[in-house]
Amino acid sequence: MNKRMRKKKLDWYTVTLLFEYQSVGEPDLEKIDEEYTEDKLYEEITILFQASSHEQAHAKAKRVAKDEEREFTNVYGETVKYVFIKAIQSLHLWDKTLQTGTEVHYRFLYTPNKLSREDFLSQQYP
Repeated sequence: MNKRMRKKKLDWYTVTLLFEYQSVGEPDLEKIDEEYTEDKLYEEITILFQASSHEQAHAKAKRVAKDEEREFTNVYGETVKYVFIKAIQSLHLWDKTLQTGTEVHYRFLYTPNKLSREDFLSQQYP
């Protein structure tokens, strides 16, 4: 059998990932302005992958997401941790001309600071 015939065909998938911005410490009071909020911030992004199945796309996405985790100082002097929470869904795409790793969707989700992550997840992703 020809090697090409045995090689499993790769299709395009999008995987939606959820991240949380976790503020640590107190802000510099001199830097606080009208844009400052104590609300929690979540980010939902969708990334493209070539994979042979939804399961493989999910596994690839989780590896990329863990590599994206980081820590930085925001404009208010707070340390912020950008943390991967979970892969939410994967969708099979039919277009064959896309590139691996291209972000195709994102959104920011503000929630009250007192809302727990578990409650947020159950409300947004039942």
